[in-house]
Amino acid sequence: VILYNYLNYKSYEIPQSHAESFADESEISSWALESVQALQGLGIVSGKGNNIFDPQGTATRAEVATVFIKLIEYLAKE
Repeated sequence: VILYNYLNYKSYEIPQSHAESFADESEISSWALESVQALQGLGIVSGKGNNIFDPQGTATRAEVATVFIKLIEYLAKE
């Protein structure tokens, strides 16, 4: 949600996501769902494998680093 809000604040265009929904999408809080879908559509968030997002799980340092690398790559294209 923080990254999504940052992209909006900086006026980056965030297209509507047409990505496949995560299998556990119903477990994602309603206030975070739009952000998760948007970042998934941009390729910044990809989940934990087997099409699982795991919204109640803990992210590893490697997973967080991957998100930030994908964010930087996305911003470099803009």
